[in-house]
Amino acid sequence: MALAATGLVMWDPRLFAQAIGGFGPIISPALIWSTCTAMVFGVGFVPRHWYWQVFFTPFVAMPVLTWILWLRLFS
Repeated sequence: MALAATGLVMWDPRLFAQAIGGFGPIISPALIWSTCTAMVFGVGFVPRHWYWQVFFTPFVAMPVLTWILWLRLFS
């Protein structure tokens, strides 16, 4: 999902922003964070300290990334 989101943003950022309602102060950091978290989880990297493990947990990031991609594909 992270590769799909990154590919969609890189292919045509204006179209992606238009489809999700614009890059605002909430959705932009959420997109960046969830994409980075999915990539960290996807490559199998495990952060050393507990607070980074909590910050990069895929259990929160994946629903956020799913919601953003749902906005792009079905809105």
